[in-house]
Amino acid sequence: MNYKLITIPFTIFAMSLISCHVSMPNHDLTVINNTNDTLYYYVGSYKFKDQSVANMAFERMTDMKTNKTIDTIMGYTFNPGDMVHPSKMDTSWKTFAGEKGGITILFYKKEIEKLPARVLLSTKDIYKKIDLTRKQLDSLKYKIVLN
Repeated sequence: MNYKLITIPFTIFAMSLISCHVSMPNHDLTVINNTNDTLYYYVGSYKFKDQSVANMAFERMTDMKTNKTIDTIMGYTFNPGDMVHPSKMDTSWKTFAGEKGGITILFYKKEIEKLPARVLLSTKDIYKKIDLTRKQLDSLKYKIVLN
């Protein structure tokens, strides 16, 4: 039996099946922290208002042995000098910005770790807010430097 005749079609079939069900995150946005502060960030639609944001300092974890769920600080902070590429599933930031008119990035200081885990962050908790239209993002080549 010629295994090459079976292997090649099977490989092509498997690859097409996987590509239909797996979405790769898009990393076409770069944010650089040139401040002296350790921060958390949230990316949303352009100039969104009156939306509360979950406290991203905390992650809900369940212990498989005890089945107990707790909120824990994961430590995914945006430190001075760090560069991040926020991921966007199923679309690019460029497409998202086109659909929403742009993007808004909210930055929060590390002090949000002192707030209750399940209380939504409000506008008073925002350290810095950056609103950018699609045109501005295009001119920046989707690279934002926080000073």
